[in-house]
Amino acid sequence: MIEPHEAAVVREIFNAYVSHDSVIGVIGTLDARGRTTKRHESAAGRVLGARSWTKDRVLRILKNCTYAGFVRAGDKLVAGQHEAIVDQRTFDLVQDLFGKRRNGV
Repeated sequence: MIEPHEAAVVREIFNAYVSHDSVIGVIGTLDARGRTTKRHESAAGRVLGARSWTKDRVLRILKNCTYAGFVRAGDKLVAGQHEAIVDQRTFDLVQDLFGKRRNGV
């Protein structure tokens, strides 16, 4: 089940990365808009409050194919049975930008 506010923040993260081509730029955008991570309850029942965004937290979202409606099956991405939050074009663009950074382009 997609939670509308959380989905909007995920889209905002992807769009900010496309605009800035920088995780630090994404964090700056999120901070300026007062965005924090969602509250989380651990399996043990401990509630973790909303936190500031970090590089690792942003990267975890940007690299997660689930947000584009896919799941991993070995080395392949296959269509999941869930609704996408981010369109495939945007997801692919972000992954291409990561590839260019890795290759020094």
